Amino acid sequence: MDKQQIIRYIDDGANFYISLFGNAEHIEMVDNGFYMYVRPKQGQHGISFVFNIRLENLPVQNQKEKIAEIKALGMPIWLDGKLAASGGKQ
Repeated sequence: MDKQQIIRYIDDGANFYISLFGNAEHIEMVDNGFYMYVRPKQGQHGISFVFNIRLENLPVQNQKEKIAEIKALGMPIWLDGKLAASGGKQ
């Protein structure tokens, strides 16, 4: 197994693990086609996280807009190994 395969398994596991929080009755999970996030439902407490970011097929300007949108959510962000290695640049 090479380094990229290991990173992919870690990323897939993290995405799966974070998505499990979305099964809790007090948490909502949203997938808008470009990224996913979990956060507490109105009036509830719990984890908030942006994950499974999928911007690689967007034009650069659209990527910048989505990145600003993600930052505006004010949540911790899980960048997969490929994104993290590039400093968040795709």
